[in-house]
Amino acid sequence: MKQIIEKIKNDIYNFSSKKVQNIIEDFQKEFGYNTSKLVDAVNKDYERYNFKMRIDELEKIFEEENKSPILITEKIDEKIIIDGIGTVVVIYNGRPEVTLRMILKGLKTHNKIILCDKNNLKINKVLVDMAKKVISKNNYYIDVINITDRYDDIYSSQEMIDKIIYIGNKCDYIELRKRLYIDTEYNGYGYIALFCDDDEKEKNVQNIQLYCLTNFFDIDVFYNDIDNAIAHINYLAYNETTVIFSKNKENLIKFMLNVKSDKIYINKNPLPEYKFNISDEKLIRRKQI
Repeated sequence: MKQIIEKIKNDIYNFSSKKVQNIIEDFQKEFGYNTSKLVDAVNKDYERYNFKMRIDELEKIFEEENKSPILITEKIDEKIIIDGIGTVVVIYNGRPEVTLRMILKGLKTHNKIILCDKNNLKINKVLVDMAKKVISKNNYYIDVINITDRYDDIYSSQEMIDKIIYIGNKCDYIELRKRLYIDTEYNGYGYIALFCDDDEKEKNVQNIQLYCLTNFFDIDVFYNDIDNAIAHINYLAYNETTVIFSKNKENLIKFMLNVKSDKIYINKNPLPEYKFNISDEKLIRRKQI
């Protein structure tokens, strides 16, 4: 048994935490060197979609991801293998922060990440090309990161996929789920459910709707009938972010107690704090030897 564990320790997929850390550091440098290329891609996406991503917001993601440790094979001497789950397909609306974070998480968790960008944004292609350049330079597996806009192909390729993460609209996720037999997870980033029975807050609601419209976010707005709103919000899947604008204490309490949501914003715009994340733990597999 000891010989088997030692062999696994030495050559388990040739994964090297140090090499991955070097790749991430080089990727961050490459990102900094190519600001003009990133800005050019952002401007092209703006011309096409009226959507503009802030480069400084993407830079922060490197800092955030660097704070969390690389978990893979850390406890092999304790007869525990910690490894990635394999090939992970991410279907999303193209938000670049999702692209960058999933590239970094894929590297850190030893997974092959296939990004299915439904809007085919230029900046996402630039980010993936940067990552591939650095990965190749470090003699790592070049195919660990890929991007496509043909996400319908996953239906005929399910036997080669270990997990699908769907980010965004709940109804679209349910329709997709009907045709899949593999492990699928819903992430509510990019979908906001909002209830309002306060006419004075209508301007706030309109501003949130406008922002969502130009930033590839989906939003459902419900007015006045609190029971109907809760029923619709709780239908299909768990919510990440819900919002209520109301002065009615009864409605506020009913909403807080009954809505299935990770975060509930009360008389407050959620967008300044809105951020995509997914736990590394959801991308790894632990095996007891």
